[in-house]
Amino acid sequence: MFELLRIVVRGVAAATLACVGAMLLATLVPVAFGWDSQVVLTGSMRPRIAPGDLVVSAPVAPERVRPGQVVVVEDPARPGTLLVHRVVRRNADGTLTTKGDANSTEDLPAVSATGVRGLARLRVPKMGLPALWLREGRTLPVLGAFAALIALGRLARTTGTRPRHAAERGGGHRTSGVRATRVATQRTRPAPR
Repeated sequence: MFELLRIVVRGVAAATLACVGAMLLATLVPVAFGWDSQVVLTGSMRPRIAPGDLVVSAPVAPERVRPGQVVVVEDPARPGTLLVHRVVRRNADGTLTTKGDANSTEDLPAVSATGVRGLARLRVPKMGLPALWLREGRTLPVLGAFAALIALGRLARTTGTRPRHAAERGGGHRTSGVRATRVATQRTRPAPR
Protein backbone atom coordinates (compact mmCIF):
# COMPACT_ATOMS: atom_id res chain seq x y z
CA MET A 1 0.00 0.00 0.00
CA PHE A 2 2.80 2.39 0.94
CA GLU A 3 4.58 1.63 -2.34
CA LEU A 4 1.42 2.41 -4.33
CA LEU A 5 1.02 5.72 -2.50
CA ARG A 6 4.65 6.56 -3.25
CA ILE A 7 4.12 5.85 -6.97
CA VAL A 8 0.96 7.99 -7.07
CA VAL A 9 2.65 10.93 -5.29
CA ARG A 10 5.64 10.70 -7.62
CA GLY A 11 3.34 10.61 -10.67
CA VAL A 12 1.30 13.60 -9.51
CA ALA A 13 4.47 15.58 -8.78
CA ALA A 14 5.93 14.75 -12.20
CA ALA A 15 2.65 15.61 -13.96
CA THR A 16 2.41 18.94 -12.13
CA LEU A 17 5.98 19.84 -13.06
CA ALA A 18 5.30 18.82 -16.66
CA CYS A 19 2.24 21.13 -16.76
CA VAL A 20 4.22 24.04 -15.33
CA GLY A 21 7.00 23.35 -17.84
CA ALA A 22 4.53 23.23 -20.73
CA MET A 23 2.96 26.50 -19.61
CA LEU A 24 6.40 28.09 -19.40
CA LEU A 25 7.25 26.86 -22.89
CA ALA A 26 3.94 28.20 -24.18
CA THR A 27 4.97 31.65 -23.01
CA LEU A 28 8.63 31.56 -24.05
CA VAL A 29 8.48 29.94 -27.49
CA PRO A 30 6.20 32.61 -29.03
CA VAL A 31 8.45 35.36 -27.64
CA ALA A 32 11.35 33.81 -29.56
CA PHE A 33 9.35 34.44 -32.75
CA GLY A 34 8.73 38.14 -32.08
CA TRP A 35 5.56 37.85 -30.06
CA ASP A 36 5.21 39.51 -26.66
CA SER A 37 3.71 38.62 -23.30
CA GLN A 38 2.10 40.67 -20.55
CA VAL A 39 0.95 39.81 -17.06
CA VAL A 40 -2.63 40.94 -16.47
CA LEU A 41 -2.71 43.13 -13.36
CA THR A 42 -6.40 43.98 -13.00
CA GLY A 43 -9.76 42.27 -13.25
CA SER A 44 -11.07 44.46 -16.08
CA MET A 45 -11.23 41.49 -18.49
CA ARG A 46 -12.94 39.04 -16.16
CA PRO A 47 -14.25 36.37 -16.40
CA ARG A 48 -12.16 35.26 -19.39
CA ILE A 49 -8.87 36.86 -18.37
CA ALA A 50 -8.03 37.17 -14.67
CA PRO A 51 -5.30 39.01 -12.75
CA GLY A 52 -2.14 36.89 -12.83
CA ASP A 53 -2.91 35.39 -16.24
CA LEU A 54 -0.27 35.82 -18.91
CA VAL A 55 -1.43 37.06 -22.32
CA VAL A 56 0.78 36.28 -25.31
CA SER A 57 0.20 38.64 -28.23
CA ALA A 58 1.28 38.56 -31.87
CA PRO A 59 2.32 41.66 -33.80
CA VAL A 60 -0.53 42.98 -35.92
CA ALA A 61 -1.00 45.80 -38.37
CA PRO A 62 -3.50 48.26 -36.83
CA GLU A 63 -5.69 48.20 -39.95
CA ARG A 64 -6.23 44.44 -39.48
CA VAL A 65 -7.69 44.80 -35.99
CA ARG A 66 -11.43 44.18 -35.89
CA PRO A 67 -14.14 44.80 -33.26
CA GLY A 68 -14.43 41.90 -30.83
CA GLN A 69 -10.71 41.11 -30.80
CA VAL A 70 -8.63 41.41 -27.64
CA VAL A 71 -5.62 43.66 -28.18
CA VAL A 72 -2.61 44.91 -26.29
CA VAL A 73 -2.40 48.69 -26.62
CA GLU A 74 -0.66 51.62 -25.04
CA ASP A 75 -3.04 52.98 -22.43
CA PRO A 76 -3.93 56.50 -23.62
CA ALA A 77 -5.11 57.44 -20.12
CA ARG A 78 -1.82 56.31 -18.49
CA PRO A 79 1.16 56.80 -20.81
CA GLY A 80 3.92 54.23 -20.41
CA THR A 81 1.55 51.41 -19.48
CA LEU A 82 -0.11 48.73 -21.57
CA LEU A 83 -3.73 47.70 -21.61
CA VAL A 84 -5.24 44.33 -22.57
CA HIS A 85 -8.82 45.12 -23.63
CA ARG A 86 -11.36 44.20 -26.28
CA VAL A 87 -11.92 46.41 -29.34
CA VAL A 88 -15.48 47.74 -29.32
CA ARG A 89 -15.34 49.67 -32.59
CA ARG A 90 -13.11 51.26 -35.19
CA ASN A 91 -13.73 55.01 -35.34
CA ALA A 92 -13.89 57.15 -38.48
CA ASP A 93 -10.62 58.91 -37.56
CA GLY A 94 -8.74 55.55 -37.44
CA THR A 95 -8.68 55.26 -33.67
CA LEU A 96 -9.96 52.25 -31.77
CA THR A 97 -12.44 52.30 -28.92
CA THR A 98 -11.65 49.61 -26.36
CA LYS A 99 -13.33 48.32 -23.22
CA GLY A 100 -12.61 45.78 -20.54
CA ASP A 101 -15.17 42.97 -20.51
CA ALA A 102 -15.88 43.59 -16.81
CA ASN A 103 -16.00 47.39 -17.15
CA SER A 104 -19.29 49.22 -17.53
CA THR A 105 -17.84 52.04 -19.66
CA GLU A 106 -15.58 52.29 -22.70
CA ASP A 107 -11.98 53.41 -22.34
CA LEU A 108 -11.34 57.12 -22.89
CA PRO A 109 -9.64 58.46 -24.86
CA ALA A 110 -9.69 56.18 -27.89
CA VAL A 111 -6.48 54.35 -28.83
CA SER A 112 -4.53 55.66 -31.81
CA ALA A 113 -3.50 53.18 -34.50
CA THR A 114 0.15 53.63 -33.51
CA GLY A 115 -0.71 52.54 -29.96
CA VAL A 116 -1.59 48.98 -31.01
CA ARG A 117 1.13 46.63 -29.74
CA GLY A 118 -0.37 43.23 -30.54
CA LEU A 119 -3.32 40.93 -30.95
CA ALA A 120 -3.94 38.56 -28.02
CA ARG A 121 -3.42 34.98 -29.21
CA LEU A 122 -2.85 32.93 -26.07
CA ARG A 123 -3.81 33.12 -22.41
CA VAL A 124 -1.75 31.13 -19.93
CA PRO A 125 -3.76 30.98 -16.69
CA LYS A 126 -2.01 31.90 -13.43
CA MET A 127 1.47 31.89 -15.00
CA GLY A 128 2.03 35.54 -14.13
CA LEU A 129 0.97 35.28 -10.49
CA PRO A 130 4.53 35.53 -9.10
CA ALA A 131 5.05 38.79 -11.04
CA LEU A 132 1.70 40.10 -9.79
CA TRP A 133 2.55 39.17 -6.20
CA LEU A 134 5.94 40.88 -6.42
CA ARG A 135 4.32 44.00 -7.86
CA GLU A 136 1.93 44.04 -4.90
CA GLY A 137 4.85 43.55 -2.47
CA ARG A 138 3.69 40.06 -1.46
CA THR A 139 6.93 38.06 -1.26
CA LEU A 140 5.60 35.25 0.95
CA PRO A 141 3.44 33.67 -1.81
CA VAL A 142 6.39 33.92 -4.23
CA LEU A 143 8.65 32.12 -1.77
CA GLY A 144 5.91 29.55 -1.14
CA ALA A 145 5.50 28.88 -4.88
CA PHE A 146 9.27 28.52 -5.26
CA ALA A 147 9.43 26.11 -2.30
CA ALA A 148 6.52 24.11 -3.74
CA LEU A 149 8.32 23.73 -7.08
CA ILE A 150 11.45 22.53 -5.30
CA ALA A 151 9.42 20.04 -3.25
CA LEU A 152 7.64 18.78 -6.37
CA GLY A 153 11.01 18.35 -8.08
CA ARG A 154 12.32 16.31 -5.18
CA LEU A 155 9.17 14.17 -5.05
CA ALA A 156 9.29 13.55 -8.79
CA ARG A 157 12.96 12.55 -8.63
CA THR A 158 12.73 9.99 -5.86
CA THR A 159 13.08 6.48 -7.20
CA GLY A 160 11.05 4.79 -4.52
CA THR A 161 13.77 2.24 -3.81
CA ARG A 162 15.33 1.78 -0.42
CA PRO A 163 19.03 1.01 0.00
CA ARG A 164 19.59 -2.64 0.80
CA HIS A 165 21.28 -3.62 4.02
CA ALA A 166 24.71 -5.26 3.92
CA ALA A 167 23.20 -8.61 4.90
CA GLU A 168 20.84 -8.48 1.91
CA ARG A 169 23.78 -7.75 -0.42
CA GLY A 170 25.58 -10.90 0.70
CA GLY A 171 27.95 -9.41 3.20
CA GLY A 172 29.51 -6.06 3.67
CA HIS A 173 31.79 -6.17 0.63
CA ARG A 174 30.83 -5.19 -2.87
CA THR A 175 32.47 -7.04 -5.76
CA SER A 176 32.15 -6.67 -9.48
CA GLY A 177 30.98 -9.55 -11.62
CA VAL A 178 34.43 -9.97 -13.19
CA ARG A 179 36.27 -10.29 -9.91
CA ALA A 180 33.70 -12.68 -8.49
CA THR A 181 34.16 -14.89 -11.56
CA ARG A 182 37.95 -14.97 -11.11
CA VAL A 183 37.63 -15.89 -7.49
CA ALA A 184 35.25 -18.71 -8.36
CA THR A 185 37.61 -19.93 -11.10
CA GLN A 186 40.59 -19.95 -8.76
CA ARG A 187 38.71 -22.00 -6.20
CA THR A 188 37.82 -24.71 -8.71
CA ARG A 189 41.43 -25.44 -9.75
CA PRO A 190 42.97 -28.44 -8.15
CA ALA A 191 45.87 -27.78 -5.81
CA PRO A 192 49.39 -28.59 -7.22
CA ARG A 193 50.99 -31.85 -6.02
